[in-house]
Amino acid sequence: MKLLAGLLVCICAVFLIASGGQDQSRGPAANSAANVNAPGVFPICKTPITMNLGIRQNTSVENYETNHYSRHLEEKGNVKFT
Repeated sequence: MKLLAGLLVCICAVFLIASGGQDQSRGPAANSAANVNAPGVFPICKTPITMNLGIRQNTSVENYETNHYSRHLEEKGNVKFT
């Protein structure tokens, strides 16, 4: 039993080491960092982006597309919510 537990720990350690240390300069995260303005500068994004959101319907919000807060976030962030 101890041998099996030790083997399992070793296998998990190998998987963790093999999956870590990936190059973070590739992929969408690197491209999105170049699209962000300095802190305190609006709009947040230099070029417009589209974000797909899935949220639970709130009974007090009639339409999220025309909601004042949604419009404010779109304006300040330079994003379009779908």
